[in-house]
Amino acid sequence: MASRCQLCANLTITHLIELAQKEFKARIFPKEAYYKHHKSFDDLERSAEAGCDLCQLIYECFSGTPQDDGAGFMWPTKWKGRDLDVEESMCAAVKELDASDVKIAVDSSHAWTNDRFEDVRVFDMLIVQVGRSYLSTIDSDNESETETESFPELLLTFGIRDKEPVRHVSSVQVGRRREDPNLASPANYALARSWLETCRASHLKCLSNKPPELPTRVVDVGLSENYTPRLVLSQGRRSDYTALSHCWGGKIDVVLSSKTLRPFQEAGLPLADLAANFRDAIAISRELGIRYLWIDSLCIVQDSTEDWEQESRKMGRVYGDATLTISAIAASSSDIGLLVSGSASQLPASEFPAPIPLRIFPDRATAGEVLVERADVEEESLSRLVANGPLSVRGWTLQEAILSPRILYYGARQIYWECPSLYASADGLCLGYKAPEGSYPVLSSVLYMDRLLTSRPTSDRNALLTEYYTLTEEYSHRKLTFGSDKFPAFSGLARRLSPALGEYLAGIWAEDVMRGLLWRPEMGFCSHSNAQLGFRAPSWSWAVTDDRIIFQYKGDALAPSRLAQMKLLDWDIGPCDGGDPFGRLESGHLVVKGLTTPLIRSKQSVPRHVKPDGNIWFDNPESWQHNTPLPKRDGYATLICTTSDGGETIHMLSMQDSVPVSFDEKPEEEFHIDGGAFSETEYVLFLVHADDPEAEVGRQRAAKCLILRQVYCSDDDDGVEGTFERAGVALVSNPDERLLRGWEESVLKLV
Repeated sequence: MASRCQLCANLTITHLIELAQKEFKARIFPKEAYYKHHKSFDDLERSAEAGCDLCQLIYECFSGTPQDDGAGFMWPTKWKGRDLDVEESMCAAVKELDASDVKIAVDSSHAWTNDRFEDVRVFDMLIVQVGRSYLSTIDSDNESETETESFPELLLTFGIRDKEPVRHVSSVQVGRRREDPNLASPANYALARSWLETCRASHLKCLSNKPPELPTRVVDVGLSENYTPRLVLSQGRRSDYTALSHCWGGKIDVVLSSKTLRPFQEAGLPLADLAANFRDAIAISRELGIRYLWIDSLCIVQDSTEDWEQESRKMGRVYGDATLTISAIAASSSDIGLLVSGSASQLPASEFPAPIPLRIFPDRATAGEVLVERADVEEESLSRLVANGPLSVRGWTLQEAILSPRILYYGARQIYWECPSLYASADGLCLGYKAPEGSYPVLSSVLYMDRLLTSRPTSDRNALLTEYYTLTEEYSHRKLTFGSDKFPAFSGLARRLSPALGEYLAGIWAEDVMRGLLWRPEMGFCSHSNAQLGFRAPSWSWAVTDDRIIFQYKGDALAPSRLAQMKLLDWDIGPCDGGDPFGRLESGHLVVKGLTTPLIRSKQSVPRHVKPDGNIWFDNPESWQHNTPLPKRDGYATLICTTSDGGETIHMLSMQDSVPVSFDEKPEEEFHIDGGAFSETEYVLFLVHADDPEAEVGRQRAAKCLILRQVYCSDDDDGVEGTFERAGVALVSNPDERLLRGWEESVLKLV
């Protein structure tokens, strides 16, 4: 061990953990229970110059980090290393402090902010605080004292040395495992095999070991490097297989087509010409000892619409039955590859400071060290990859991930594992906020019901629907190369859920039609898909837009209303060419019965003193909204003008058509309706569901309505009064019989 100053020589992980037992909150530097290091940053700098390696590490982290122009409380994310002028670094910033004593505490990278000591499973970080930890501010008016953090905290991470055993202090693991940046290393392959073997041998909540039926076509990768992969027709054969989930993009020269179908079976695949992702998936499948591999572009005939339609219906089964899905979660295109060395893709041009060893135990005779190094504040984790990685924005990959009961993820710097029983990572820290949040336990129990060792069908239908709507929100804004794939890319999920949820109507369920219709844009508008590109979805289906939507009542089952609610009388969903009702559609309509009232849309501004009494959201902006700037001081108005007992009731909506308001008393300022601000388009409010006036105390009651626009009059003899398309959704607060008295009962066709 290098020569160290006395303060660093006395520092051990055990001592820091003992201090944490006295006072610990994750991400919060302790007020008292910390290790007192140098009395000033100047002292630390002199110690570094004298040769103390730990002081050198801390100093280099300051001198290699440029000051954040925002001067926030967080340590800057940029790194320039030795290329940075010290006067522009965090060293210069810290020397401007009136107090610069150095303090050190232990922390956990997987813990949530404010987690307690007992919540921590691994301590793997050091927090270095310079100067006063908190600045106290006295509020003389309230005679109260508030505390705010002063100088940003430097984060260091420490890991277990290679080939050393895992150590524990106070039953908590010390240090993370150091991941191997070579993702194709024997160690990473051995880890992946161990995850799979453990899952198959001991996870009672996971897949049965019965070999699944192979997809229509699979690639036989062989089990040696010398074997030439070839396409085989499964013909009902059962065997283990892997499936690849990846982003299409980049250069893909070799795909299955009507011309290559026979050569791929007889001569095999031209391995050297395959996209990098495909070559790596073949290598991984071989290393796992799994002979067959399914890749969409090599197993579906790409120039055959008929084959694509047949095979796309089976996508749920392909991923749901796979022994393992290999996920290229960090690769933004097909030519990047999965087995890229993490070190090359992660380190900046200037090298980080070299890691230094630190003793775990105070007894020098007791073996055990960790390696301390600069922490990457934007380091990769599975939660970040799932939320923000390349696959997180692609449409097809959502159902691939949800339907796959086992997934082996290839990140940029390490591998990860997911199954119904476990999240895991090569560094052992796929815990807490580093593990993905978006789990769907009820929905998954239905999706995997026929494949899990122990499975019980859910009896909580509302919980299942709630998770379905949440999943739909996640899918709604994902990108598709072809907009017509909106339903096909979701069909595997919908098909597997239909036995539990009933009749599927273009993305919603007949038995829960009211909640299914009440989706709205999350932000601004959610423009309907371009009609010039052909029919994709009915206007009332969430699939009609590519913008992010939310379901207003996804977690709140709508009880039968004694006041008023719609009735679904009939429907017709027309699949393309009479094919799959879960896939592409050429038509779709609902026949509904309910209360209606006229709605007038306006760009008139509303005084600020008018109070809100509901909400409204239009899907598409009107042309004058593009050309007319929003008022700077007043609201932005939409007027709903209805007639009740011969008098006019006015509901006004302010701020981008989103806050309806009403008043019965004369406002502070006289308000006049400006007919010149009205839209020429006529709208209708259609009541979907009105909460009973006697609803439970404390619950916000509303009349939940669709905003409709008539597309043509009906001359049918079946009582339908017209054909309408959706234009938005509205909520009117505290509905009662007086409000609805002037509304008319109508039977409408929604297209």
